[in-house]
Amino acid sequence: MENIIEAGKLISRAKTICIIPDENGGDVNSACALALFYTLRELNKNVNLITEKFPDRLGFLIPSLDFISLPKNFVISIPQNTADITQIYYEKSEDGLKIHLTLEKGNIKKNDLSFYYSESKPDLIITLGINDFKKHLLENLNSYGFLLDSPILNIDKSSENTLYGAINLADGALMSEKVKKIIDVLGENLIDANISGSLLSALILETDNFRGESQYETFEAASYLIKKGASHQQIVKNIYGSQNQQINFLSAVFKNLENSEGSFFSVLRSDDFHHFGFREAEIAANQLKNNFLFENLLVLWQSHASEPKIKGLYLSREKDRLSKLLSLGGTLRENWTFLDLNTNNMEEAKEQVLRTLEN
Repeated sequence: MENIIEAGKLISRAKTICIIPDENGGDVNSACALALFYTLRELNKNVNLITEKFPDRLGFLIPSLDFISLPKNFVISIPQNTADITQIYYEKSEDGLKIHLTLEKGNIKKNDLSFYYSESKPDLIITLGINDFKKHLLENLNSYGFLLDSPILNIDKSSENTLYGAINLADGALMSEKVKKIIDVLGENLIDANISGSLLSALILETDNFRGESQYETFEAASYLIKKGASHQQIVKNIYGSQNQQINFLSAVFKNLENSEGSFFSVLRSDDFHHFGFREAEIAANQLKNNFLFENLLVLWQSHASEPKIKGLYLSREKDRLSKLLSLGGTLRENWTFLDLNTNNMEEAKEQVLRTLEN
């Protein structure tokens, strides 16, 4: 945490900042870079996002590529001893730009030309997913010499990172997790819909939409970001090109997630899942129990399959807790219980379940 705080201080002191993601290392880096870009704009920093290409499937996160600030002062350099140039003019058309040089003497070859950006040296460079910055600069950013010798905040999760930064956040933790912690240090109320959407996109990419085991913090972070305006459905649709009711259900669980003394519960008050029965709950329960290292999770939703009532599912690794819910007419399965409660009052149903679990 100390390095995160120091990273926040480094960013706070800087006025001009360049963010450089390794676009060849996966779309996670680009999503995290965009989250930082939005954050630094909120802090009124002069920020440039330097990337040769932006992932098509993340294009929904920005209004247009013109929205991303890039260096603008491009220089074409010709050594003085190569040729004596007496006149320069250009012509611009729909097809492109032509620069004409009139030579008094000498000869210019292609190898005599050099190209680079001429910008003021930034106060800070933030790199994302770059193992070796000098190598990356040589291979991918050869025309960005103005970046040399600026302090670097190095964010990566690779064990091969060369630790080239003034501050190195290069442990194995999720990239999105580290970036979110930095943003939290910069300001409690900075995270808006743009920032949360970018962070949740990175989190979904890193966990492959929460497949495999995820820690409690990941579950809670997703819930927090959705509450801040990120759309889980939109992100999944753009990243994976599909959308279904199970994805919507998982998103609703995140959005309404609350945590009380280590127990999670999510109350879905909309009518979006009123046809969800045992089969749909079983699919959702299997996804949740296989993907999260949970202790206890209660999910309740409105049902109108026959007459209005409350249905739900309860996940736990404790068989005694699951068995207690049989008294409410629950259907016991491995590590979860399906609930079909004889009430149409959501608060009453919630209290009924929690009270039964406490006894």
